[in-house]
Amino acid sequence: MKYVIIAFSLLYTSLLTAAVTDVNQTVKREVKEVYTLNQLQDVDASTEVHAPVFYRDYDWDLGLIGGMTMDGTQTEPKRFTMGIGLHGAYHYNESVTFHGEYVEYFKTFTNEDTLDDATNRIMALSAAFDFSADRTYSLFAKGGLGYEMQSKYDTEYNNPISLMGFGFRYMFTDQISGYIEGRWKFVLVHTETPDNSLVGTVGLDYHFGLSDTKGKLIESSSQHNNLLKKTK
Repeated sequence: MKYVIIAFSLLYTSLLTAAVTDVNQTVKREVKEVYTLNQLQDVDASTEVHAPVFYRDYDWDLGLIGGMTMDGTQTEPKRFTMGIGLHGAYHYNESVTFHGEYVEYFKTFTNEDTLDDATNRIMALSAAFDFSADRTYSLFAKGGLGYEMQSKYDTEYNNPISLMGFGFRYMFTDQISGYIEGRWKFVLVHTETPDNSLVGTVGLDYHFGLSDTKGKLIESSSQHNNLLKKTK
């Protein structure tokens, strides 16, 4: 009986050691990030690869935005107007993007009763420069021109405007990102009664139209990893 117990103990120990070794090999398996096809070609055939996707790798954005204008920064009374809208963008290159947006500001908060029902609509075209488009997060500067259709004091005020500011974007997944931005709105006409504003925006974008270069890299990386699995 003693020898049977010893035999089972040795068997259990060997199985446990083999399992731990296999786990350690799995944990220590190297996964190399590749950013170009040339880098992929230099990777050893026994190494798994991953091609990360960033904001710069897409051609188009489409999303929803929520905004708040802080009007009357140079006049009285002060008021806040909240709204929602649509946003689209085209990636000209890795750092420069062109944006279009339409926001309907429908809820006003103010200390003056005559402005309770004030509404505002903004349409704008902008260009943005991304300072770190090769990361999961990025900082950008944005500026452009637009048209504002504002209703207050039972009067319509339709004015051309300019928008300039900065923002921060974070990639939640390979194809979805969120961003926040703050911009200064300048009214380009009726400057004798300025009504410039701070405009805050929060957005959620879906990215599509992966660039040909990144698409080929992802496909080649997948083929590399599939061959690696077959050899194990």
